[in-house]
Amino acid sequence: MPVGWSLYIPVKNKNGVVIGVALNSTDVSHHEKQEAYINVQNKALNCIAVIQSHKLRRPVVSLLVSWIR
Repeated sequence: MPVGWSLYIPVKNKNGVVIGVALNSTDVSHHEKQEAYINVQNKALNCIAVIQSHKLRRPVVSLLVSWIR
């Protein structure tokens, strides 16, 4: 079932009497799927960044410790 939003607007005649309803509806399911995919990618990239920062930090700390001594 498509996901989206709908907007109902009263249609009035020249006298201001409601004679009908206009409906504007938008399907946003494709956008929600893309957003979910991007969120998965962001989580994966964050994991990679954490791993890489730890791999980089260890040799840098070793160099700093040996330089301080």
